[in-house]
Amino acid sequence: MSTPPPQQGAPAPVRPSVIPPVVPPVSKPDAAQNSFPPPQPNRIPPPPGPGSPPPPGSPPPAEPADRTPDGTPAAANPSLAGSGGSAEVRKALHDHGNVSDRQKLTSAANEALRIGTLTQGNTDVGRDYVSQLNNIFLHGADTAIRPGELPRSFAEAAAHAYAGEEALLAALAPYAEQRILIMRAAPGHGRVAAAVRLLQHRRAARILMLASDQNLELLNTVEDGTGYIMAASHSSGGLTSHAVNTLTPLLEKHGCHLVVTMSDEILLGDEDLLELTVTLPSRPSHRAALHRHLQWRLPQHAARLAADTELGALLSALFHEDTPLRQVGELARVMAEVHRARDVVDLAEVRHRLGRHSEQAFAIWFDRLGSDDRLHAIALAVLNGLPSEFVMEGARALRRRLEPPAPLVAANGDRAALQIQPPVDHFRLPRRELLGVLRATVERTTVRGEHGVSRAEALRYRDNRYATQVIRRAWSEYTAQRVMLDWLGELVVHAAEPVRVWAATAIGVLATESFEYVSATVLNRWACSDSPRRRAAAAHALHVPAEDPELGPVVRRMVRSWTEGPTSVDDGDFALADAAPDAQAQAAAARAYGYSLGRLEPDNSLKALHELARVDDIRVAVAIGESLAELLLHDSALLAEPILATVLQWLQDTDREGTAHLAFLVMSTSLLSDLPPVVPDGPIRVRPMLLVLADERPGLRYGLAAIWHHLLSQSNYFPRQAEEVLGLWARLVESDPDGCTTLAGMLATTSENDTLLRDHLLLEVSDRWSGADTLTPTPLAAAAVTAALTVQEPKR
Repeated sequence: MSTPPPQQGAPAPVRPSVIPPVVPPVSKPDAAQNSFPPPQPNRIPPPPGPGSPPPPGSPPPAEPADRTPDGTPAAANPSLAGSGGSAEVRKALHDHGNVSDRQKLTSAANEALRIGTLTQGNTDVGRDYVSQLNNIFLHGADTAIRPGELPRSFAEAAAHAYAGEEALLAALAPYAEQRILIMRAAPGHGRVAAAVRLLQHRRAARILMLASDQNLELLNTVEDGTGYIMAASHSSGGLTSHAVNTLTPLLEKHGCHLVVTMSDEILLGDEDLLELTVTLPSRPSHRAALHRHLQWRLPQHAARLAADTELGALLSALFHEDTPLRQVGELARVMAEVHRARDVVDLAEVRHRLGRHSEQAFAIWFDRLGSDDRLHAIALAVLNGLPSEFVMEGARALRRRLEPPAPLVAANGDRAALQIQPPVDHFRLPRRELLGVLRATVERTTVRGEHGVSRAEALRYRDNRYATQVIRRAWSEYTAQRVMLDWLGELVVHAAEPVRVWAATAIGVLATESFEYVSATVLNRWACSDSPRRRAAAAHALHVPAEDPELGPVVRRMVRSWTEGPTSVDDGDFALADAAPDAQAQAAAARAYGYSLGRLEPDNSLKALHELARVDDIRVAVAIGESLAELLLHDSALLAEPILATVLQWLQDTDREGTAHLAFLVMSTSLLSDLPPVVPDGPIRVRPMLLVLADERPGLRYGLAAIWHHLLSQSNYFPRQAEEVLGLWARLVESDPDGCTTLAGMLATTSENDTLLRDHLLLEVSDRWSGADTLTPTPLAAAAVTAALTVQEPKR
């Protein structure tokens, strides 16, 4: 289907090099020179009553179908016409949320799921040496102890390339007489390497490894002069003060040493062990550790490589703050291998080899997880970086979809047995042990919710590539595709907006894997849903495949079909071919033209929104307002003028006036800017973004005043809601004197040359902003506005 030409009067495409000036310069120009004409005097129309006819020139109410194909009554579309005081408008203004915060959440979700920087297997999997040891020593804690030999390559690397040795030996000096020592540090610090280096300094003839969390009371035979290392993985259950008292004489007799390494997140099982515990000093940087490894493996090239900008860029791409130090050694080893094979350090080949190793290591880790741990891994992948309670709740929701709803009867040959699903033990595994299995971490952070900022403990993978890798592997290698989509469909309507944003982003990741299946199964269905959250999820998910060069055109055609296609009840019957487009799908399309497509093609998105602005439906108007807000947030310097000019143009168009009015109110309430405090350590100031733009760019304030004048004095739509939004602005700037001044100046410009509007605003400010019955009075804002309007000389 070819795209129809823009309607007459459509806004010009937005191109950075050709955008004509839309707003006046700082000094107020003549009306003929201003694309935003100054306000014209007019009377304030009374709000229409419940039974009032539509105002003259307004679009006629939509005529819904009487019945849907399944025989149920069809709900009437919430029309813009004649709904000046309707509950639908108030609900729309309350429910759309804060677009400014939502875009921050989207950026955080993209970062957590690596959207826009998706790299597959660039480096080794994010694990420390303890994880590798756990794959070697699989003996139970109550079996006889069978120590394993430390790999020779690891011992050589510790001897020749250990970085930070001086700080390590200084920290361990007070414990020189101890035969048993406990080393604690953050995961990825290099605890095992530190233990090896200590034993090498103590001249251990041989170094042996004990199984993780081994019961040390069973260690009754040791070899002379041997150093033993036990890398505790999840708990210190195998180490007790009784075991220490029993082992110490045995170790002294045979000249042996025992070093137990554990994460600083693990709790000691006995307070008497504290005197044997040392916290390792801060680890060296990845660059310093790599230089030390290269001095050992490639001594003639180490200095040159240390200054190589391409290698520095590779380090920044491969390693993050929590990347285990052993991966630095792996990188140096691969660089040395490539140099031996090609007589040059080809960094492209280095990256390729690391990626191949990473893919294999990641697959082994994920596929060897237990079923319950795998559920937690998938939930953490989708909600990576969110508070732990959301992650655990997500895992429980996924488990419910996989567990049988009732006891099963399982047939085995000629016999049948009743299998009772055991109840889930929520206290079976402490969180710290689960984090070890998942290679994840917890960090104290703050989250912004519906009522402000609060403290939380967020879970995330240590390796920032894991989230997307887990999602893709769970989708492609197992048979739970529909289960995953249904589960994510539950999350996209969650009460918490961060969960909804993260889940919709994960849907977008899956769409890049199988766009046709995901779009046919959920996206098209959600676009026509009665649920605004599902429509928002369908539109938001598209920002991931939209950035794919191959999928981008497909995404744009699908969104266009939501705009022009028949209603969602179309089941292929030719009789429905002429059905009107589905307003709910059009609302989803309007949302998609905001963040998902507008960032890439703002000019095309503005043209598409111009077409949709003719639709007489509150849901579409709200979606248009949200998309305009998202476009403005994306690039306010480029798009503020065209967007405000477009809104003002729509207000002059009887077919688009209602949409323009409601869309502007949505922008006014959903765009908030955080400004620095007036005094150091003072509170952050929150101000309406449109007011901030008008203050920073005086040329915009006349266009903004023209829009407000139309809403308050000329428009037949939502006059009460416009005044309520002004009251919201007053509450936001009440504690901000500069904000009060800016608001007062804007309203003075708005009512200039209009005595009726000026008098009405004075009455509004007196009664509703600072009146005795006002629940949240704003006396400072009211005083500033009253002063500005009072000194204004009206032209009668």
